[in-house]
Amino acid sequence: MSNQLPYISINQSAICVPKTDTLALTLDIKILPDRNVPVRPFYGIWLLDVSGSMSGNRIQRAKESLIKQVEQLPAETNFNLVLFQSTVKVVIQNETISSQTRSRIIEHIEQISAVGGTALHEALKKGIKMVRGYNGPLTKKIILITDGEPGDVRVKLGDQEDPNYKEYFILAHEALEYKASIDTVGALGEHNVYLLYEIAKLSTGKYIFAKDAEELKTKMLIASEQTTRILFSQPSLEIIATAGTVT
Repeated sequence: MSNQLPYISINQSAICVPKTDTLALTLDIKILPDRNVPVRPFYGIWLLDVSGSMSGNRIQRAKESLIKQVEQLPAETNFNLVLFQSTVKVVIQNETISSQTRSRIIEHIEQISAVGGTALHEALKKGIKMVRGYNGPLTKKIILITDGEPGDVRVKLGDQEDPNYKEYFILAHEALEYKASIDTVGALGEHNVYLLYEIAKLSTGKYIFAKDAEELKTKMLIASEQTTRILFSQPSLEIIATAGTVT
């Protein structure tokens, strides 16, 4: 491990000073990956949308990007793959990445085709259930690849006041409670940007979108590399207040 401490940025994002003796303070804490730190395996759950709306180039580009990620995953990464359309199915579970398993996983991904509806809400619930059941030492990450148009708990595109959005945001908060973040990947073409962006933001993950297939591969590789270089997961911050100052 590098002797360097990771760069830590702490920004005050909101402050309210009421008339009472209490002080409400919100901090945005970012701990950036250190490229000098050796890569580490992690516990990853890939939720791949294989619904009919993902057919054609979308599913092909998503598969190609996922394969690139698998090729670069460090050994000992715990790989899990969940496919969702009208139903949700775990097709690979607790597979430890090695030279042998890596090729089998890639072969499995190459055979995937798109058909059916989009049970996005149920897929997220399944991913969080799997995270909840994992008690190992690895950093936990959920990667959601979809066009963001759910067919089970439907939301109105462009209407951010639609109450059904909250059903997804509750799941994002729940993932965070189990010390997992969610990276959301918008499949090439039209997708629900608001839904995917908010799920990622609320779980401290990343929203990924690209203009073309090569950019998508690059961004997904960068996201997984950053996950392998995490030094701290869910750090705690203790604030001790004294008269007139906060330390």
